[in-house]
Amino acid sequence: MIDFVAKIACLLIAFFIWFYAMSTDVVTLEKDFTVPVRFENETALFEKTGWSVLSGKDSSIVVTLKGKRNIVTQINESDIFAFVDVSSVESAGRQTLDIKVSAPTECEVVNTSVSSISPYIDKKVTKNVPINVVYADYVISSDYQLDDPVTNIEEVAVTGPESELRKVSAAQAVLSLGNVTK
Repeated sequence: MIDFVAKIACLLIAFFIWFYAMSTDVVTLEKDFTVPVRFENETALFEKTGWSVLSGKDSSIVVTLKGKRNIVTQINESDIFAFVDVSSVESAGRQTLDIKVSAPTECEVVNTSVSSISPYIDKKVTKNVPINVVYADYVISSDYQLDDPVTNIEEVAVTGPESELRKVSAAQAVLSLGNVTK
């Protein structure tokens, strides 16, 4: 009986030692988290300039955190924030902006897969442009003649960044006819 009580006491003491060691864990751990990149102050940018973030909204980065094992193992991706502040953008077009990371205070950010992002920022506009039809990749016998194409649609609406749409004067439809026999 004394032997059984000693074994139970040893088991309880071992459990308490293990519990104490886990709660005062000084072993550090590094762990990777994949988090989406968020854009802050988009409303302020739009109100100030009329511009919006037109690309890069589906970007994510890998953040490596370092900290006590018992803390790092309890962190989720939702506890970490990667963000870009667009309020300081002063010109339309492709921008290179620094990504900032906010993580729980008990951990240290030791690495990120990228430190900046290059979204396209501009006014999103729609413009109607005429359609030009071009014949390509065809062989035709000398007995035949190709006339100018006839379309039932005269123009098409194109949507995109204002600075890029200024360069667009027409849409082009390329028809690959192959071997024309009739």
